[in-house]
Amino acid sequence: MEAFFKSKKLKIALLILALIIICFLGIIYRIYQVNSTNPPLGLKNPDDDPVTGNPSHAEKLDKKSTDKDKGDQIIFMEKDEVYSFSFPDSNGIVLGFEKIDGKWIYSDDTDFEINQDRIDSILNYLCDIHCVEYIEDANGEDYGLDQNSKTFTIQDSAGDTIIVSINNDSEDGKIYYALNYDFSTIYVNGGKLGNVCEYAIQDLIQL
Repeated sequence: MEAFFKSKKLKIALLILALIIICFLGIIYRIYQVNSTNPPLGLKNPDDDPVTGNPSHAEKLDKKSTDKDKGDQIIFMEKDEVYSFSFPDSNGIVLGFEKIDGKWIYSDDTDFEINQDRIDSILNYLCDIHCVEYIEDANGEDYGLDQNSKTFTIQDSAGDTIIVSINNDSEDGKIYYALNYDFSTIYVNGGKLGNVCEYAIQDLIQL
């Protein structure tokens, strides 16, 4: 009888031990799953959405900047030749940048540490501009373009400046632009150029 109880106690002890091991392995597996979906903070891309861990809006814009634009090439400038540029961000603020000693800085506050890779993505948009259609003998105001329109400026090291006036929120959904305040010829972009205005100043600050 004593041997029977000892055997029964041993079986119960082994069963409890097995359950503990199973629970422990389950916890380890759960931790692995969480870390696979949401890596530790030190391993995350700092631009990723802090809640979902997915690429941020700015990262998606960066990726789109490498897409081939549609239509005829109207403006092309080597990125290395650009000395300064400006553009209106998603908050309606005109952001200006210039290159000093090979590094891009924010003109209004040189203390900001600027994300140099993101500047390169923005230049992908501004240095290679295409059009799918152009309208001659136009009245710019018919297309939402005049002296007060949003503008991009691109200046090279020789001081030559290109000014692009843009209307990227037209009622028909098209993106219209004009060059150097000449509103008698209107260009229609295939959609890529409008992405520049979706960046915000906070997207450009290096964290």
